[in-house]
Amino acid sequence: MKKIIASMVFAACVSTAAIAEADVNININLNGIPDVSISDNASVVLIPDTPDVYFVADSSEDIFFWNGMWWRSWQGKWFKSENSNGGWQPYNKAPEFYSKVNPHWKQNYKAGKWNGKPWKYKKVPQGQMKKEHSRDKNEQQEKGNGKGHKKDK
Repeated sequence: MKKIIASMVFAACVSTAAIAEADVNININLNGIPDVSISDNASVVLIPDTPDVYFVADSSEDIFFWNGMWWRSWQGKWFKSENSNGGWQPYNKAPEFYSKVNPHWKQNYKAGKWNGKPWKYKKVPQGQMKKEHSRDKNEQQEKGNGKGHKKDK
């Protein structure tokens, strides 16, 4: 009887963990590059004091969105993708935005504090964030100032 109950508890824990990470899927492709896909339902959060850097909330992976690109570090190397559903390509250095990210951002997020004050972050579905990002970029171009962020290449 104890084995049956233990098995049921274990199965419940595994299924709960699977649900918590359901918005981010990770596979390793044949080239050894991490193939990460992010659901449109996955929420992102804007990191304070950054040039519009978002991270995928509640993911075990550190995945960022900045300047129209998805970014992540894996085994000491950086990868970028224009598509949240895969297509990760190696990037030869840390992206420009990363130097502006507080190294304790994840601990601050989990604690709900930023610079010792309550951090009232807003989780936004990544699909909505991408639409807002595109709209803002188009509005800047229509105004003729052309001062959108330059792409990190």
